Order: sequence, then structure tokens, then C-alpha cells
Amino acid sequence: IQLSLEYDPHPPFQSGHPRVADRALVGRVREQLAARYDERREQLEAVAKSW
Repeated sequence: IQLSLEYDPHPPFQSGHPRVADRALVGRVREQLAARYDERREQLEAVAKSW
């Protein structure tokens, strides 16, 4: 959660920003976010076509 929000003022865990998070974790979060963005893009395109 910290990484996806880029919460990094004084985080309780060192994962609030890609520069301090574990590289493998950063990769997994990016993959998850990309999948969500793709799904949302498809939904928005479908809505736009229906107007």
C-alpha cells in the first residue's frame, strides 16, 4: 500500500517509494497497477463509445 501511494514522509516500513522499496516488490506493484490501468482504460473506452 505504501508503495502504490508513494507514502514516504517517515514511513513505518521502508517501502513507501520505489527508490527505497525492494526491487522485486516494485516490479510486482507495477505489474498489478498496469493491469488495473489497462482494465480501467478498456472500461472508459467502452463508455466513450456508448455516448
